[in-house]
Amino acid sequence: MVHQHPLRNEQRGTDDHARIRPIPDGGRGSLGIQEALSLLSNPTARFVLLELRNADDAVDRRQLARRVVARRHDRSPSSVSSTAVDRALTDFHHLTLPSLRTSGLVSVDGQTIELVAEPRVLGELLDTIERVDPDSSAQ
Repeated sequence: MVHQHPLRNEQRGTDDHARIRPIPDGGRGSLGIQEALSLLSNPTARFVLLELRNADDAVDRRQLARRVVARRHDRSPSSVSSTAVDRALTDFHHLTLPSLRTSGLVSVDGQTIELVAEPRVLGELLDTIERVDPDSSAQ
């Protein structure tokens, strides 16, 4: 299933996810192609971004970790062990979230994580990932 993100789907006419601010390429604080590719080369960061862009609102950190582990191992979220979730949470805290926050893409508020910006280049790359690998958005 190919998911059209609201910011990428011009036929909708309205932005269903007003909380996500599109950032045009070249603007101050924009994400360049190299930085976007670098972020997406990390499977955990890639799956975090895919999960967050498909969420309607902020996502509980533990729930997000479970979904990311499920995607990485092509399993259902209910089959992911607590130990695997705990390892993913450690990865989130030390590796994944700092880079996504520094890039201005996510906001972390206590136990919730939210996608707050999607630069055009990143959105286009995520759209391509979902087209090339339809299972990447199936969870």
